[in-house]
Amino acid sequence: GFGTDLRRLREKPEPGRPRHSSTHTIQALLEPFKMVISFTGNEERERFAGKEIHSLLESGYRVIRLDLMPGIRMTNPFRLKSTDKGDQGMISSGISELLLQLDGKHLEPSELLNYLQLGKDGCYHFGLPLRSDDVILCRMEVLVRLISLLRREVETDTEKSAAIVVVDSLPFQVLKQICPLSRELHVLVPSDGISDDTLCEWELSDLFSCLPPGLKKYVSRSGRMSL
Repeated sequence: GFGTDLRRLREKPEPGRPRHSSTHTIQALLEPFKMVISFTGNEERERFAGKEIHSLLESGYRVIRLDLMPGIRMTNPFRLKSTDKGDQGMISSGISELLLQLDGKHLEPSELLNYLQLGKDGCYHFGLPLRSDDVILCRMEVLVRLISLLRREVETDTEKSAAIVVVDSLPFQVLKQICPLSRELHVLVPSDGISDDTLCEWELSDLFSCLPPGLKKYVSRSGRMSL
């Protein structure tokens, strides 16, 4: 159940015990922290994100997924709601409540775990916002703080953890601030001629010029490969 998942999520080493061996610390700095920027439809985006998540789960990682997009673009990752009305609020409000908290007070990385639930895809989610615009109208500094905290949690957690941040419908101005926080960036672009290639290439090269040198970047064209 959810309570058990949360307890397991929060388990920490006993006080006074060393948190990491030096080997573990080096390994933690290599934990996957991926970002997917999608300019495609929901189906293509979810197919790609699903493969990434499956691959991380198969490799033994505990995976946390953060969706940064309008609520109407999100897919509900949770199991079917029970008929108990008390459960319904918990399913939808994780991300909205977290953004409110981050806008007003200092949070430790481990406190993010309080806002997570296990989805039917096997990874942990912050859930659907209360209002569709909650994420996209959030101040940029708050989104940057949220992603930074998530990365610190992945790097310092005692479990083998990974995170995937899935971004859709955010302005390039915001992308320039959040993309450098990832360790591996995947940009999904349509290959069916819907988008203006010249504009798309210019925007992407401008975005890539803001990224730190060590960050791995990939551009994937969805659908059939163009000849």
